[in-house]
This record gives sequence, C-alpha cells and structure tokens, in this order.
Amino acid sequence: MEKSKNIDGIEEKFLKIFWSKIFSGAELSYALTENAIIKAMKIFVFSDLHGSISSLRKVLSIWAQDPPDRIILLGDILNGGYEGGGFACARELKKYSDKIIAVRGNCDREEDERLLGVSLPDRRDISIFGRSAHLGHRPIWSAFPEGDLVFTGHTHVKTLYEEMGVIYLNPGSIAYPRDSSASYAWITERGIGLYRLDDQTLLQEIKF
Repeated sequence: MEKSKNIDGIEEKFLKIFWSKIFSGAELSYALTENAIIKAMKIFVFSDLHGSISSLRKVLSIWAQDPPDRIILLGDILNGGYEGGGFACARELKKYSDKIIAVRGNCDREEDERLLGVSLPDRRDISIFGRSAHLGHRPIWSAFPEGDLVFTGHTHVKTLYEEMGVIYLNPGSIAYPRDSSASYAWITERGIGLYRLDDQTLLQEIKF
C-alpha cells in the first residue's frame, strides 16, 4: 500500500477534502498519515492566560502527554497578569503557532501577533466538524442558527451549556479563575468536555 496515495483504504484527495471541511480558512499544516486518520482530531481550547508561565507549564505538560491537533486561544494571552511572564509564554506558544487559532482579548497588544507568530482578529468564524463556530474574547450578543458553536472568554468563569440548539462554551481562565478552579476544554467529534487544570478532571460534557 502506498501511504501517500491511499491511507487506510481512503484516497488521499478525499481525505484532504474531509480535513479542509473541519477547519475552513485554517491552513492544514500537518501531513496526512495513518495516525492522523486513526486518532480522532482533538482541539484544545483555553483563555485568559495573562502571561502566567506557571499555568502554561501545566498546559504544556498536558500537551506532551496528549498532543492537540489544533489549539483555540480566546484572548488575553500575554498581558494583564501578576507573574509578568508574557515573553516566556510567547516563546513557548510560538512553537505551536501552526496549530493555534486565536482571537484578540482586551489586554492583548498589536506587538503580541509578532511575539506569538499568529494573527489576533477580534472575531473569527470557522467550521468545526461541520458546525459553524464563532470565536471571540468578550461575550457575543447575536442570534445564531441551531447547531452553531459559540466560544468566548473574558469573564474568567467557566460555562458550557446548550440553548435553542446552540452550544456556548467559556473555558474559564487557565490562570486566574474567578470561580472554583482554572480550566480548559477539549473538543472532539464526539462533543465538548470542560476540564479542571490541576488534576485534569472532567467537570462537564456536552455531546454532539
């Protein structure tokens, strides 16, 4: 079997179409391999790091054990915290710039795009597993069609709920929570899970 042409019985050109529909507008920078097909795509979502290198090291430890295929960063990345670790965070996150899809938070600066190696628009609209996903830092006050996903940060309070067929996710703050714990989310083709950072406990889940 010639892996570059036929992967697990599926023609490569059809696989490229499949993956492109998962993330419209995002460059697919990884190569098609058997492992990429066998292992379901996993998306890591977090927000409001605020330059906390100690919190980012916990995230990096998770990624070392369970590498994400894509990373969604919902703003307030390098500035506005107490540790002053913005440059250290930028150095680490830039290593993952080909996987990161980010939006700008109210504490983010123009120069952060250069430090991180990613663009930071105020809003993004992408497609995840055939669903329209709307990304922003602050709450998005709009009506969305049934089946859409809405991801925001800013409040430092984790939420995951479904209303009128729309799933809303705020992963909370990965560094400075205003609720009980620092947190993040994983997204797979099965659904969305909200996790506590310190012990990686699943707190809440919504299945697709």
